[in-house]
Amino acid sequence: MKGKTLLILGVISLIYTYCTPFIFKAHVQHPTVHTTAHFGSPFPFVEKSFSETSVPAGESATVAFHSYFSESITFKLTPFLLSTLGHFVLLLAITYLASKFFGFSRQKSQ
Repeated sequence: MKGKTLLILGVISLIYTYCTPFIFKAHVQHPTVHTTAHFGSPFPFVEKSFSETSVPAGESATVAFHSYFSESITFKLTPFLLSTLGHFVLLLAITYLASKFFGFSRQKSQ
């Protein structure tokens, strides 16, 4: 594959990884007064602290991620890079298989 294709796939996987906390919700079993929820896919790279007082004791809570600029989040770089790498490899495999299936080749015809 050409370098331009790899760069485009890298940017797409980076953007998708950055958006995954907004797509998936965290389910917390037995929330206490101060609980931490983990967001991100496939490796959680954002931790959000919240206080859940409206949930009755013994029940589970579903928490959504709203902003990276919140005061109570922790961003972890290593899981973020691993998630980006995982999405990049997945997109690379899909692109390679699609190009082979549909017959796209970069060889000059003779």
